[in-house]
Amino acid sequence: MIIMETASGKQCHINNSRSATYGYDQRVELFGSKGMVISENRKPHELKKYNSEFVDKSEPYLNFFIERYQESYMNSISSFVETILEKKPVSVGFEDGRRALLLAETAYKSVKSGRMENID
Repeated sequence: MIIMETASGKQCHINNSRSATYGYDQRVELFGSKGMVISENRKPHELKKYNSEFVDKSEPYLNFFIERYQESYMNSISSFVETILEKKPVSVGFEDGRRALLLAETAYKSVKSGRMENID
């Protein structure tokens, strides 16, 4: 678990695990004073069952990442082709990757040092 704070004081909480017994799991939730946005795990369908024996029983998550992210992969490929054909700048570039790596390395440094670490 990593808790980060931005320069403006906003907090970001990230939990990560390499295994989940119930399937490939990822979620994103943004919560603030003006509301909330949630992106949940994908399932074959969104039917949920409720009765006297259980509440909110539903299908398991799609098991394999290709099933889960097929639409995203196709959008990425389409964006790449459009970038090449129309000679547009890429939507996600080197600097985005560098910053993600910097966050990850600083989080790891914090785990090793046992204290909060700053990013300049």
